[in-house]
Amino acid sequence: MELSHSVTEGIAIAGDSAHIPDKLFPNFVDVAFRGILTENERNVIADNPAFSGVDKAVLKEGYSAIVSLILEAVKHDTNAESLSGILEDCKFTSERIKVFVKTYQVMNDFIGHPPPHIVDVDWRLDYYIKNNHLEKVNEAVYLISLKTEVPGNPELQEVQFSCSLEQLQLDYFSLNIFVFAEYKYENGPFNVTKSMRQDFNNYGYIMVRNLLSNEELKSVKHVLEDNKGITQHSYDLPDGLGRSCEMALWCHPGNDVTGMVARCEKIVNTCEALLEGEVYHYHTKLMMKNAKTGGSFLWHQDYGYWYKNGCLYPDMMTVFIAIDKCSKENGCLQILRGSHLCGRIDHVMVAGQTGADVERVEQIEKVCPRESVEMEPGDALFFHSNLIHTSAGNDSAHRRWAFLIAYNKASNDPVIKHHCPQYTPLNKVPNSEILDCKNFTDMTGKDFLNPQNDKTVRAEDSK
Repeated sequence: MELSHSVTEGIAIAGDSAHIPDKLFPNFVDVAFRGILTENERNVIADNPAFSGVDKAVLKEGYSAIVSLILEAVKHDTNAESLSGILEDCKFTSERIKVFVKTYQVMNDFIGHPPPHIVDVDWRLDYYIKNNHLEKVNEAVYLISLKTEVPGNPELQEVQFSCSLEQLQLDYFSLNIFVFAEYKYENGPFNVTKSMRQDFNNYGYIMVRNLLSNEELKSVKHVLEDNKGITQHSYDLPDGLGRSCEMALWCHPGNDVTGMVARCEKIVNTCEALLEGEVYHYHTKLMMKNAKTGGSFLWHQDYGYWYKNGCLYPDMMTVFIAIDKCSKENGCLQILRGSHLCGRIDHVMVAGQTGADVERVEQIEKVCPRESVEMEPGDALFFHSNLIHTSAGNDSAHRRWAFLIAYNKASNDPVIKHHCPQYTPLNKVPNSEILDCKNFTDMTGKDFLNPQNDKTVRAEDSK
């Protein structure tokens, strides 16, 4: 759990008896928790006569910080020991820590119940001739049954409803808002759950927030930004719209920090669990959409490229890691949710890129909703090689760099020798190696791509 500097300062104020007297502190904590639980008790602490002797500006700052701490603690399912450590760092006395933690343990069960996660859908089509008032209806009615699960409850719950075709079309897009294929990485082992596999199989991707910590991201950016070991190998791919996408691609992970990312267990093990078998490193690339100039990427499937390289099966995937914030304004990824189930579609050369059949994509978009994938630095999207995706140009004042690692299943050894490697066993490393590695400059063994050797693109020199 990470707290901003302003929140940490506010927590320290709340813990200081010079600001919140000891005799008022239990009431102060109680008011903060009840403000979260009950709307009519929210943000009323300044008008509470019990705190009339406390400076209102101090009271507001301390209250806001404690509420932020409670919400973050619940969201991350923080245990009592970790919470005590945070309060101790903010100079809380042992008595105040005891009061806060005890209240937290009592109230935690009532805050932040997670929404049900849809794991299966069943439906039946009926035809209604008349309604209950014997009036003629003559319309098709869908009977929908959703199976849902709540974290911590092993039993599936069933939700049923009926709707017309028009309502179903609206509900479909509404349900896709609430069916989250999104998860969050916490320090330690990262295990792929049944829900993750189902989301990946149903939608073609899962999002893992905070896959790289701030410190890990800082280490990666040190390699990418502070020397030209990687960027000197970049080239441009024209988008046919007057702009280009700049990228650098390498075939083996290497032994620098970026190589540790590509080889670390939290990424490789996740890919192996989602593809259900051993994987190896197919390639890594740095995508650079610079401010005001970055071009677009056409609608495509990654397997649209890799099929031409002799990969017989689409048992491949990409891990898209945001180096910078990815937003609609700076050309974030857009995907057609569930489009990987349509199979490989035809691809042709368009400008410098391999683009998908536009008419086919238009038809698929009618049944697979388009989603803009907005990401914070360190977030990662794990997606299937047949997921159809695109990204717009960057017209904003902010660059959008992304780090993409592609993996191929070991059993899918390409039948054509090409610019990317045949099956090469991957030497996995512990997650700790990302920070322990101090190699920021030696790119030996990465085997950077000369785009002239790649028949799936037509590149231009970016220099």
